[in-house]
Amino acid sequence: MSKRVTKATLAELSTLVEGRTLGESDIEFTGVSSIASAETSEIGVLIDSGYLTELKTTEAGALIVSETISSKLPSTVCRIVAKNPREAVSILMSFFDTTPVEQNGVHPTADVVTGVDFYAGPYVVLEKGVTIGDGVRLYPHSVILSGAQIGSNVVVHPHVVVYPDVRIGSNVKLFAGARIGVDGFGYTNSDEGLVKIPHVGGCILGDDVEVGANTCIDRGSLGTTEIQDGVKIDNLVHIAHNVIVGKNSQMAAQVGVAGSTKIGPGTMWGGQSGAAGHLEIGDRTKVAAKSGVTEDTLADSKVAGFPSRSLSEFLKGQSHLYRFDKLLDRIRQIEKKFNQDSDNEDRDEP
Repeated sequence: MSKRVTKATLAELSTLVEGRTLGESDIEFTGVSSIASAETSEIGVLIDSGYLTELKTTEAGALIVSETISSKLPSTVCRIVAKNPREAVSILMSFFDTTPVEQNGVHPTADVVTGVDFYAGPYVVLEKGVTIGDGVRLYPHSVILSGAQIGSNVVVHPHVVVYPDVRIGSNVKLFAGARIGVDGFGYTNSDEGLVKIPHVGGCILGDDVEVGANTCIDRGSLGTTEIQDGVKIDNLVHIAHNVIVGKNSQMAAQVGVAGSTKIGPGTMWGGQSGAAGHLEIGDRTKVAAKSGVTEDTLADSKVAGFPSRSLSEFLKGQSHLYRFDKLLDRIRQIEKKFNQDSDNEDRDEP
């Protein structure tokens, strides 16, 4: 497998996405990234006005923006102005995509670096450029794709797939069928229909992480999906692109976290709970089972229900709900008494 290395001027990239250029059009660029992480040789993505504050700190050599956002930028900012910036970003990501390109034939098993005390069971696949530490156990039918890095004392159970360039720390356990670094779910509209947004970012698992059976962790679209040290994830969990899960957090089965949500350390998630995208979940937040978090939470929050609310408010609401029949009986009694009193007043009139 080989990688594409591409660079182009701002003017050429503008033509590629059918946009227009403002600023120095002959500067060469080698990639596209989020406005927060872009380097001087990369184009930063600014298609949401909520990220305008990043202008003060970004190192991006140019930006890709909409007409509306372009009108809010200083004239000194180099940029590509696109009619449909989301589609344009998708085009640029495909252009700069460095995902290994398949070649014909069978690639030799060279360039695989393994440590001591290494075990690989039947039908294990290791692609070129994989690095594996000491004491690693790869059980049958596990697949480690090109460029992945695996630390020491990692146990990879059967049928796990680790996608290209994923980085895994030490003392990690990946249970059967887990998928690490999968392409994220992202599409944008165009005149021809839905266009897939390439996911070319990273995926990092820290030390002492456990990932349950058939759990999927997507790679970042531009930035990185990160599962920090000590996180424990149960079976059938889905972590979307660019999510950060803080240290020592715990997630029970069937939890789902949408893209770009940042989760603080020490959080606890009950089974079948979830969070919408682009949220900030405070440190040590506890989310009850089947809850849906739709807004940011403060540190040490306890939330439940859908949409989630404080646990005390949720329990209070539930207690009223279960008293509904009794409350309804009381209302009927009050109405009956009121009607009787009204009838008596009518009879007392001369």
